[in-house]
Amino acid sequence: MKNFNDVSLPAVSGLEVGLAGPNLVTMKGTITVQDGGGLSAFFRSLHQRARENKLSEVVLDVTGLRFVNSSAIRLFVDWAMWVQGDAAYKLRCRIDRRTTWQKTSFSALTSMVGDVLIVEEAS
Repeated sequence: MKNFNDVSLPAVSGLEVGLAGPNLVTMKGTITVQDGGGLSAFFRSLHQRARENKLSEVVLDVTGLRFVNSSAIRLFVDWAMWVQGDAAYKLRCRIDRRTTWQKTSFSALTSMVGDVLIVEEAS
């Protein structure tokens, strides 16, 4: 069984991405590059790997992600839409409830994709 640790991490200035266990992705820092700096391909690889391994859930911890531009928010929308289209697993997003962009963006995203996205607030 392949796990997330086999997926190549994107090199995005100001962003630290980590992979742990079979299904945890952590993001810290900022995403300000116009095209997401290869994050779309990275998210697509994670999505494919989750499907191949028949994971029931992928956990995306963005509590350490302080700022993202509008292009980066679109990357999260795309990933959630892939999950919704396949209905293969749930995407659990851990957000910092004190970070406004996280609370508003992921709340709106939940209304778009329904129960395939679970938002978990951390303090």
